[in-house]
Amino acid sequence: MKRQTISALLISLAVIALSSTVAAIYSLLIAGDFRSGANEVGSTVLQVSIFPIAIASWLGFGVVFAFWRGNSGRTTWRRAGFDKNVYDLMVKMRGGNSRLELLRNLESPKQRNELSQLTGIDWKEVDRQIGLLLSYGLVSVHAESGSVKIYKLTEQGGLLLKLMGELNK
Repeated sequence: MKRQTISALLISLAVIALSSTVAAIYSLLIAGDFRSGANEVGSTVLQVSIFPIAIASWLGFGVVFAFWRGNSGRTTWRRAGFDKNVYDLMVKMRGGNSRLELLRNLESPKQRNELSQLTGIDWKEVDRQIGLLLSYGLVSVHAESGSVKIYKLTEQGGLLLKLMGELNK
């Protein structure tokens, strides 16, 4: 089931659960208002018929929410063997799209200027992002001569690209 569908279902169930709970509480207040003598049969029928709807709505919301939590992006990342830090690096932190673009272009070994030309990212930014990717083990130095380094995608980086592709479907 797609995330948008699950989100829409969660919102719908939350609205139904909340509105039925408010209606149930309101009917309780009307039925329980003994001071004004407003204890009517109609409000008792409303009270009795709305409580099961409220309870069922909250149960449905809980089940869908639990399913949604189990299929969230971060859980999927954890199952694939990536920790919270890699998730934050690629999803939550600024520059995640740049890092993803660099990973996509590192399917074959490349130098930072070549990466800069392919991605349209300034070479200084490429250098900074590659430094982050190196520290997380997603890329490695393939060859080095003086200050020129050629980078390549690691197995972890390839797995991450595959995971990102699956999550974006």
